Amino acid sequence: MPTPTTLLQFAVASFLLAVTPGPSVVLLLAIATDRGRRAGIAAAVGLAAGTFAWALVTAAGLGALLAARPGLLSVITALGGAYLLWLGVQRLRAPAPAPTAPPDHPLGSPLRDGLVVNLLNPSITIFLASVTPPFLDLAQGPVWQQVLALGTVLVLVSTAVNAGWAVVGSVVGRRARRWVGSRATAVAVGCAYCALAAIAFAAAALR
Repeated sequence: MPTPTTLLQFAVASFLLAVTPGPSVVLLLAIATDRGRRAGIAAAVGLAAGTFAWALVTAAGLGALLAARPGLLSVITALGGAYLLWLGVQRLRAPAPAPTAPPDHPLGSPLRDGLVVNLLNPSITIFLASVTPPFLDLAQGPVWQQVLALGTVLVLVSTAVNAGWAVVGSVVGRRARRWVGSRATAVAVGCAYCALAAIAFAAAALR
């Protein structure tokens, strides 16, 4: 197992990654803006589960195998883009909710959405495979155990930060519905999903 110092250093690196705005942050803000704080936190848990699944893949040594197959990575990433596009289209087509309340809406589970989006984001295993080596020490035990421990730290830290992003998104959603109306807020959320889908498709095409 990594030493406490190594775990702390990796936790700091994970925190810096988590607070940096990226696709996952945009997804969380969109869900929390649209559905409220609880939905945003549920999405954060789903994202965490997806990240942990990729940590298991990396610990098993499969991350390097995936990285050597850009075609497979492109397919997985494109599927993630298709799921985000589906979310965006569904949101744009959904009926407008009540004027100031987050929708009680039928677009599915935010936990599921977070999980599926991260399961279809193979860049997580590439990230882990690239950043964990400096934190590994063969004297501290099997490499797979160390990678799994570091992946767990990433999950815990990112989940805590993502819960904070969910709170921010819920506040933004309340104010947006009050200032510009529920329909405009829903359209903005749908467009955010579609923008994330476009980014995923571009990443798939460039692999």
